[in-house]
Amino acid sequence: MAIVSVIIALFISIIVIGGVCLLQIVLSKTESKFPGLILPIISFGFSLIMLVGIISFYSYETTSYTTESSEIESSEAFIEESKEEDSEEIVEMEEGVSIFGSEEEAESAVVGNPLLTSILLFVLFNIPTVILILIYIATRKRVDKNRQIDQTRIQDL
Repeated sequence: MAIVSVIIALFISIIVIGGVCLLQIVLSKTESKFPGLILPIISFGFSLIMLVGIISFYSYETTSYTTESSEIESSEAFIEESKEEDSEEIVEMEEGVSIFGSEEEAESAVVGNPLLTSILLFVLFNIPTVILILIYIATRKRVDKNRQIDQTRIQDL
């Protein structure tokens, strides 16, 4: 039953993608150049909206706790509050294993990670924009070539 629903979803997706490509070809064949740019502009706008949404909800929290003895800074530390005593002493349970050699390398990777993620998502979200622009360029070249051939035929008469 699940396979049938996946096949139906795939079939509908192919129809929608094909319809968008056909619409882009039709809009690109018009006399004016602007209608062919409508879908790439909309696609680029959606990619910007998605990127801004992801950036605005992307938060990296660094927690900082102060104990009587020292200050503990950890991004993903497991902490346990001592319930036996009324004091609010915070104890680090596990430090975790780092794939980086030192703390400095780990901190630089954490700082660069949101930027790398944002760039990657921006590139991925603009794949449809690039495809639509390539369709536009190929169709406009063909239309311009046909227009020049028609002008040459008219001049030959």
